[in-house]
Amino acid sequence: MIVFENEEYLALERICKRRKSVRAFNEKEVYEDDLEKIINIANTSPFASGKKNWDLTIIKDKAKLSLISERIKSYLEEFTSLIKEDFRKDFINYSRNFTFFETAPAVIFLTYRTTSATSRSLDLNKAIDRDLLKVEEWERENSAKSISCVAMLILLAVESLGMGACYMTGGLLAESKFIDLITNKKERKIGAIIPIGYY
Repeated sequence: MIVFENEEYLALERICKRRKSVRAFNEKEVYEDDLEKIINIANTSPFASGKKNWDLTIIKDKAKLSLISERIKSYLEEFTSLIKEDFRKDFINYSRNFTFFETAPAVIFLTYRTTSATSRSLDLNKAIDRDLLKVEEWERENSAKSISCVAMLILLAVESLGMGACYMTGGLLAESKFIDLITNKKERKIGAIIPIGYY
């Protein structure tokens, strides 16, 4: 039987209460051994169906981060033109936050693949109303939601190491424009962008 010490709870409580979203970083390098510690904590995360269908890519290359940012900005220019004029200014102000990750010393891109075991096992010929079968949507949502568990552990691990991070999804509006720079694995989606560093 595991004996739980109150000190463990208090340490976790301190980390959780101290954690905040950090959007500006200094130039101090994030070292590989700290990145390994963050990955080790991320690997303890639960995931839908008990299967680890997620992965992470860590990018420290400033040129590559700048390229990703430029692709997002280019997409947003076109996207913004479709926003109704009454809302356009607010969206422009909001979307400026989508690319600040390029200033971070390291950025974690969380990717996932949807498990389709349940939808593949269905005999759709027996379905009276196929619109009632939202299984594929349910599978996609399970995988996407599971990424939040992984991301939260990453954020807490970063905080425990004396650094800051931010959970970002805005830039994923342009995901199709830069996913090739993140992964070459088929049927992958990006679930979150997490810039990390000292501040």
